[in-house]
Amino acid sequence: MSERRIFQTMDIKIFHFFNDLGYNYPFVGQTALFIATDFSVILFIGTLVCLIFRKYKGYENKPLGRFGIKFREIFFILFTSGIAWLVASVLKEIIGRLRPFVSLSGVHSLLVWGGHDSFPSTHATFFAALATAIFVTDRRVGYIYIFLALVISISRIIVGVHFPSDVFAGGILGFIIAYSILRIKNKIQSTV
Repeated sequence: MSERRIFQTMDIKIFHFFNDLGYNYPFVGQTALFIATDFSVILFIGTLVCLIFRKYKGYENKPLGRFGIKFREIFFILFTSGIAWLVASVLKEIIGRLRPFVSLSGVHSLLVWGGHDSFPSTHATFFAALATAIFVTDRRVGYIYIFLALVISISRIIVGVHFPSDVFAGGILGFIIAYSILRIKNKIQSTV
């Protein structure tokens, strides 16, 4: 058996493990459905609110003071996660991988969403980039966001809309995009 075939078989087995959890334990399935849909939106809106009302120290000697620091931080976080979402969306259209509920039999679909747009997961990409950007600005809060990004990604497998490789690739992509934007940002700031 080729390495690619082994990888695909493992991907499907891991998918069924998580998807069966949601089916065999209704509480797990309903919780995953909430996390995969509503909680994702609540987390993003809550993040915006927290960033806007966050207190900043050491802004006295910065151009535009507290507003300048706040604006740059919010712009960096939103720009990073937005670019990550955009890149993942374009890749999805190019790759066109079928979602598990379309390509596999025996899937317990708790959420039917899309069809030919499974790889990479835009949710995993977006929240990995968001978590990385927040981690850079505040490590304590960043660890929480990394955990939440992982929970959101796993919930997308449980509800039947993504393979594990979709969310894994999305997570890696989100991190790479956030890290790349951070490097560019730091290079620009060091020349100014």
